Amino acid sequence: MADQTDITDLYEFKIKQLEEGLVTGLSHPDPEVLKVWRDMARDTIRRFPGAPEPSKKSITFTMPSQATEAEVAMVERQFMEAFSSYKQDVMKQLLTLLKEHFLLQREVAEHRAKGT
Repeated sequence: MADQTDITDLYEFKIKQLEEGLVTGLSHPDPEVLKVWRDMARDTIRRFPGAPEPSKKSITFTMPSQATEAEVAMVERQFMEAFSSYKQDVMKQLLTLLKEHFLLQREVAEHRAKGT
């Protein structure tokens, strides 16, 4: 029987990693602002914990019958490398977007702390 992995636990693990790396790294001289800002950042991470997984989980294509095993393996390797690179690029873009979002949240937190 195949091993089963609880996806919910992996999802929560991913969120906790982001919270530790991003939210706990936030700092502000005003503790009230920091609390509001961290709460907003945690909420953001819960909503956007990473790049989405593809909705299509597999791709089927037919190699020419004369293709050797080495050629098939090469095509598979090149595809996986390209897909992995794309996923890394998407994640890098998401982290840049989160950084910008967190900076805007800091401004909102400062205004809330001042009551404006």
